[in-house]
Parts: sequence; C-alpha cells; structure tokens
Amino acid sequence: MDTLLQALALNREAPWHLTVVGDGPERERLERLATDLRLAARIRWRGALPPEDLAQVWQALDVLVVTPEG
Repeated sequence: MDTLLQALALNREAPWHLTVVGDGPERERLERLATDLRLAARIRWRGALPPEDLAQVWQALDVLVVTPEG
C-alpha cells in the first residue's frame, strides 16, 4: 500500500480515485500517509465489508490491487 500511495502521489494530474476495502492494524498509518502525501480527498476508506456489499464495489473497478495479508 505504501508503494501504491507513493505512485499515486506522483500521478496527481491523472483523474484517479482509490477505494480501499478492508481493515487492519495498518489502516491508521496508511490514512496518515495518504494525508501527508495530500491524497486523502481522493481516497475512500470502506473498511471491512460484508460479502453482499462487495458486488457494488466490483462493478465500479477499473483496476484491482490485492496486497498480501500481513
């Protein structure tokens, strides 16, 4: 996630937005990093979602990034 956030910070001119699904002990740190990189307004933190809500998320995706469990 750190690498993804840093890459997005280098591509500010592109019309991207990021939706983060999932939760864990790194979330607060990642939210701070996004704020420090001035990305917070373009990121939606969804947290853990029940399976029935994931279909809506999948339909809106252009790219899926899966990080290893940590």
